[in-house]
Amino acid sequence: MALCAAAAIIAASVARSPLLALMCCFAALLSYRKGVGIGIVAAIIVAALALTVDPYAAHPLAIKIIVSVVALAIASVIGGEAFGRIVPDGVAPRPAPPSTRSVRGLETPARGSRTVPEPRRSLAVDAEPESNVEQETISRFLREMREQVGGDEVVLWRYLRDTDELIPISSATSAIPKITFETNPPLESLVHWAVQQGLPTTNYDTEPSFFLTAAVGKEGRFHGAIGVYAEDRESVSRERAKIFLPRFATRLTLLVDMLSDGKETRRYRGKADKVVVAAQTIQKSQDLAALSDSICKSALDITGGTRCAFVRWHAEEQTAAVEAVTPLHTIEPGFAIAPDSIIGMFLRNPDRPRMAVRESYRKSEGLPFSPLEPSRRIGSLAIVPLAVDDDIIGAVCVEGDEEAQLTAVEGELLSMLAPVASVALKNVEQLQDVTKKSNHDALTGLANRRQFEDRLRHHLLEHARHRQPVSLILLDIDLFKTVNDIYGHQGGDEVLVEVARAAERTIREIDLCARYGGEELAILLPQTNLAGASRTAERLRQAVSMLQVKPPNGGAPIKVTASFGVASYTESVKAGDLLFPAADMALYQAKSAGRNCVRQAMSRSSFGKG
Repeated sequence: MALCAAAAIIAASVARSPLLALMCCFAALLSYRKGVGIGIVAAIIVAALALTVDPYAAHPLAIKIIVSVVALAIASVIGGEAFGRIVPDGVAPRPAPPSTRSVRGLETPARGSRTVPEPRRSLAVDAEPESNVEQETISRFLREMREQVGGDEVVLWRYLRDTDELIPISSATSAIPKITFETNPPLESLVHWAVQQGLPTTNYDTEPSFFLTAAVGKEGRFHGAIGVYAEDRESVSRERAKIFLPRFATRLTLLVDMLSDGKETRRYRGKADKVVVAAQTIQKSQDLAALSDSICKSALDITGGTRCAFVRWHAEEQTAAVEAVTPLHTIEPGFAIAPDSIIGMFLRNPDRPRMAVRESYRKSEGLPFSPLEPSRRIGSLAIVPLAVDDDIIGAVCVEGDEEAQLTAVEGELLSMLAPVASVALKNVEQLQDVTKKSNHDALTGLANRRQFEDRLRHHLLEHARHRQPVSLILLDIDLFKTVNDIYGHQGGDEVLVEVARAAERTIREIDLCARYGGEELAILLPQTNLAGASRTAERLRQAVSMLQVKPPNGGAPIKVTASFGVASYTESVKAGDLLFPAADMALYQAKSAGRNCVRQAMSRSSFGKG
């Protein structure tokens, strides 16, 4: 307006006409309110009238003066339109006053209820791009709506409930619009009100512009709003817009849902074949650790997620822990699942769904694993249970860095893979259980004689390749027959179990302790020479002699001792098949020496009697 007034004053100075200055200001104001076309016509009429009627105007009127005055009047009108109404691209609008809308509610009063008008506000927003097919389809619909309803622009917004945000996704003029609207109340408040209340709403009748918005869709599917905007209120039939906008909103809801279903179908079709390949990969795994890793990898292959974890449920303890993860996951195997975490509550829920998908994950919903889990970016989350015959085994948890990276489509694909993975886990567990029973002693849990002999052959072959020593310790419980006679076989079994536990506590992970027969144990020590094996035997002898075994019928603890024979290949013997006989001979020497001692094969050195 300041520029308009300046132009009018210049025009009046040239013609020396106060009336011309006043009427030029009037023409500029008219242009500002009604448009450029009306303003130009008014400016020409004003100039002609002022120069003819005003007695103070310059006379005689030269053609140059008349032309210059008219030109300046028109320039003032155009300048008023350009600088008073339009916010040019690249120029940020003035900051808006804080909205009265809260995070989860809206406090926008009804039209006309304010006694003091709020300042005008411009809202410039960038759209969120959709796929090309969806963009063109939605834009075509919005253009059709604009032709029937009128207005300068029709915009579709998506509403994100978790963040209480509005994101424009398309408009009639552009699939990716750059929109600048001026409304009072602010446009953002109007659209939020329409979405949350489900009612059409508009700006003040006193505003020169017109904006009408209505909700589109519903929670659970597409949810947003559609809005019609016109800079000139008089250019739109407001009553017609109020009637037709809700109808178009209903049609647009059906259209967006149809496009969403088609998008999910295409997404599903592109990944469904991967489920077959993933199922075949899982079924090939015969080892529990390899199978767990394969489940995680297959889950990522079919979903396109960022990372995956397989969580194992322990029904007896009612606890869960991470069994396996994909590379680069911040969670480590063995990480305990908190009962109040998302996965913890999911596994404990007897009415758990087939899948739990959060397309827009927020930390306010809870942490997936535990409050102690490392911080990382999670945009979306998908969890499916693994169960056989209603017995829960665990769950697969896939994370995506971006929102909507994991959707209901990926959840369905995981649900298709879950039964295959569950059965495979059950089969491998049963196979390993049978294998363990066939290779382990039922009473002590130690390896049995067959597994011992297989491992001995393996270590002897390893020695042939790498020349690493292999040692053997034979342990025999002293006076074991007497224990059975006094305390019965149950007492003898208790002694055997306690001695086996002491042996397992003494040896290394790479060593093997087996129940060779009766009260005799055999311990294989790879990469250990004769001296090292003798030290291990002495530590075990001391541990056994300190045992206090409770008798089955009560009374004083059972005192236990054991004798040990040690041999090493190649220090004690020069052939592998002589290792066991050499250790057996050393054991016989320990028994002959009074029991409860250690003897080395082919060596005169020994450890003292305890």
